[in-house]
Amino acid sequence: MLPKAFFVATIPLLLCSCIIERRLYTATQVINPAIQKAGDYSLATAYSAPAGVDVTGGYAITNHIAIIGGYNNYNNKDEEEEYGIITSNYDSAVLNYRHKGFTVGAGSYFPISNDKESIFLSFFGGIVKNKFSMHEALYAGTSNPATTPKLNYFKSDINRWFLQGGINFYPESFQISFATRFNHVSYDNVITDYTINEQFSYNLPPTQYPRISNFLDLSFDVKYFLNKSQTIGLQSFFIATSRLNRKEHNFYYYPFRTGFGLVLKRPIAKKMLNKPDLN
Repeated sequence: MLPKAFFVATIPLLLCSCIIERRLYTATQVINPAIQKAGDYSLATAYSAPAGVDVTGGYAITNHIAIIGGYNNYNNKDEEEEYGIITSNYDSAVLNYRHKGFTVGAGSYFPISNDKESIFLSFFGGIVKNKFSMHEALYAGTSNPATTPKLNYFKSDINRWFLQGGINFYPESFQISFATRFNHVSYDNVITDYTINEQFSYNLPPTQYPRISNFLDLSFDVKYFLNKSQTIGLQSFFIATSRLNRKEHNFYYYPFRTGFGLVLKRPIAKKMLNKPDLN
């Protein structure tokens, strides 16, 4: 005889095979610049999906201390459906998301040993400040959805305090990096016209909710330089995101971000000229 818990878990799946996911969170690009010595800089711009643009950079103040910064502007549309297998309910939604903001941070970088300056460790911390908005057009109905949508919006500030650690490899003409970033995220100054019941049903953080969430980003980044002095190159990155804490308002998020773009950095020839003459 099947346990009661089996039926409790199965009934929602039978009643609804697909739901509308309102994704209030997406990762920004992890900033892990190609720097090895004091005076090094790196500036990059990338287009990514979900649709957006990142401008990121880093500057080495000393041989071990660096600052990082960036700007992001994401504007993407998502179309979602909700329907049941047994019931005749059918809803569809057009969701427009907008993230716009900047990143500031600082940290340390250093080679793993004096005789292996092609492998570096880095640790950075900082904050990402974003303005976020979601506009929804919901077409609710049975077998034939409504022709006139129900319109709603959700707006807030998103503050993300982050700590990250990474490892950078510098083979000839390449920079390859792996990084892990912990994000402590708060949703502040929430403004919305969703009702309290809709906020609860749609997993939206209402104004009275603490609105604190933690996310973990795993990033893989490759930069390929097109000339011997390594001043200009191509960049490609991939980020996987996972939520760490699960609360009653467990809003949805984009689990991946991937992008490509251009990177500019300090010429490697200048660094070679600064090396002492051992003869």
